[in-house]
Amino acid sequence: MPAVPAGPQQLPERILDAALQGDQDTYWRLLGQWLQTLPWTGLILSTLGCGLVGAWLGRRHGRLWAGLGWGLLLGPFGWPLAARNPRRKPPPLPR
Repeated sequence: MPAVPAGPQQLPERILDAALQGDQDTYWRLLGQWLQTLPWTGLILSTLGCGLVGAWLGRRHGRLWAGLGWGLLLGPFGWPLAARNPRRKPPPLPR
């Protein structure tokens, strides 16, 4: 069979195959190119916004840092955790 010339459609496929076969240089180059395509400003701002909303909700329930942490970690899914009422301490044991 004659060799098929590498066209523009086959080049990304060959690079991906090389990266999956263990070529470290190709892997890191692909990862770097992929990371450059992400909208970093929007991702960071939305994460900070979710953290601030979580902190606000947590502050209303006496759990500012827990709210901030849940908001930053889980985003909007952490807001119900931030809005929970704090656990009540059990009454002290009689002596």
